[in-house]
Formats: sequence, structure tokens, C-alpha cells
Amino acid sequence: AFWIGALPPLAVVLARGEDGRQSLLAFSRAVPFAVAALLGSGLLLAILQLQGVTALWSTDYGRVLMAKLALVAPLLALALWNRLSLTPAIAAGSAPARRRLQMSIGGELLLVIAILGVVALWRFTPPPRLLVVTNDDFFTHIHTGKAMANVTITPGHAGPLDIAVQLETPDERPLTAMAVSVTLSNPAIGVEAMTAQAQRQDDGTWRVHMSVSVPGRWMLGLVILISDFEQVRVEAPILIK
Repeated sequence: AFWIGALPPLAVVLARGEDGRQSLLAFSRAVPFAVAALLGSGLLLAILQLQGVTALWSTDYGRVLMAKLALVAPLLALALWNRLSLTPAIAAGSAPARRRLQMSIGGELLLVIAILGVVALWRFTPPPRLLVVTNDDFFTHIHTGKAMANVTITPGHAGPLDIAVQLETPDERPLTAMAVSVTLSNPAIGVEAMTAQAQRQDDGTWRVHMSVSVPGRWMLGLVILISDFEQVRVEAPILIK
């Protein structure tokens, strides 16, 4: 804000002769601290958000960052040229240097507009650290004399749930079923049983989408239809965070 916000008024005061020169010298002495803070905080945020160099080109967030840096590099080059070359010349009274600096400031402002436009894309690209999937699934194994079920609930906290059920025989062979229904209930808080039909996936897993509104200890029930004449009912408590 200090660096970019100073450019338009600085371009104006450059036309005022000695007063403009004094403003330029004051800005030139102060701006390195702003740039250092900008680069330091930018590097720290990049490390925290990216969590890996490969995220620069493997994620949308990283690609936006690289586009931003591609614009920041010439902006810094212009600023360095202004400070090391044009500012001393203006301090010595060079009128051509003053005109070149005004043009350079115009270029800096154009680059700033482009940078802000690119940065606006971050609204649609969550940083990689938010894309890291935390392993907070809930898993339970249900064992009966006729069937076993490995149940994975993703995620293991209140809200929409993806419930995956893998069926096995008691001797740990794949169990082929005709249908599977899943029931969730929480009598302690007055929630009656909610039942949904699971869909069989290509890998043999039965999957269903359900939702619970509050955390706590719930009861999971499965009705496994093995044949037209045989079905197995199992249930187990689950903990929803």
C-alpha cells in the first residue's frame, strides 16, 4: 500500500521542480523497507500455502502465483532502476531523468493493475494446504456368524457423509449381496432411524450418501439381502465428531 499508493502522487510532484525532488528522495529512502517487508511476507505466505515446490506447477493456486511473480519481477526491476539510476540523476537536476521516471512510474502502475487482476483469480483457487485431505474418516468392522462388513464413513464428522461398505464372508472372502440398506439413528437425542439404499460399485463396494446434523454416538445398521430367502441384519455404534 505504501509503495503503490505513493506512485501516483509522486508522478504529480515530480513536475514541481525542487519540491518534487525532495519528495522523491524521501520516498527513495523509505521504500526499501516496504519492499523488504513485502518480499519477506510473500515468501512466508508462499511456504505456508503451497507446502511444496511442486505445487507451483501442479495446482491452480501455484500457477496463479507464478503468473503473479512473472509480473512482479519486471516491477521490481523498474523500481530498482528508478532508485539506482534515475533518482540520483534527478537529484543532480536532470530534467530528462525526471521525464523518464514519470514514464517509468506509468509502467509500474500498469504492471500493478495486471498483478491485481491476476491475484483476483485466487478467489477461485484454494491454496494447496486446504486441499490436503485429513484422515479423519471413521472405520468400523462388524462381524457376525453369516457376514462381515468393513464400513468407512467419510468424513467422520457431522454433515454430509459418504458411507462405503465392503462385505465379506466369515472366512474373509468377498460376499456377493443382492441389496444393502444402511440405517442411521440416535435415540438419545430423539432422532429416529433414517434408511437409504446403498448402490453397488464396480469394485464390489456398496456406497451411499447420507447426512447427520449433530455429532455424537450414533447407531449404524445394515440390512444385507443375500438372496430372495436370506438376509442378514447387523448394527454397530459409530462416533461422529
